[in-house]
Amino acid sequence: LVMAVSITCYVAAEAGVSDWLVRYLAALPLTQASLALTLFWGGIALGRLVFARIGNRLEPQRSAAILAVAGGVMLTVALVLPVSALSPLLFGSVGLAFGPIFPLIVAAAGARMPGESATVTGTLVFAAVVGAVIYPPAIGFLSEVIGLHAAMMGTAVLAFACGIAAWMAVRVRT
Repeated sequence: LVMAVSITCYVAAEAGVSDWLVRYLAALPLTQASLALTLFWGGIALGRLVFARIGNRLEPQRSAAILAVAGGVMLTVALVLPVSALSPLLFGSVGLAFGPIFPLIVAAAGARMPGESATVTGTLVFAAVVGAVIYPPAIGFLSEVIGLHAAMMGTAVLAFACGIAAWMAVRVRT
C-alpha cells in the first residue's frame, strides 16, 4: 500500500510536469519549451537505462526515495529560477533523476511479494494511472485559482511525497 502511494505520487508529478511543461515555459520560444520537454523525457529514458545496468547493486526502495527527493529538489530549483534558456537543461536533469523511480518501485514491491507478482504489478499500475489521471487535470484547475507556477510547484511536493512514502516502505515489513 505504501509503495502504491509512492508510485501514485511519482506518476502524478511526472505526468504533471510532462503535460504542462511547454505551457509553463511559454515565455521561451516554442522550440526551447519543446526542447525542455524532450530533455525531460530523454532524461527519464537515460535514467532508466543507467539504472538498468546498475540497479541490481542498489537497494530499490532507498534508491527510489533518494532519487525522488533529488528530483524534487531539482524540480524546485527549475521552478524557482526564472524561466530562461537554462530551463531545458534543468528539466532534463529532473527527468534524469525521475527516470529510475517507477521501475525501482515496481522491483521493490515485487521483491517483497514474489509469489504475488500479478497482484503487485496490477495494483501498482492502477495506482500509477490514478496519479496520471488526477493531478495533471488538477493543474489546469489550480492554474486558474492559484496560478500555473504554484500548481507546478505541486509536482515538486508530489516528488517529495513519493520519496517519503518509498522511504517509509523501507521500514514496513511484510
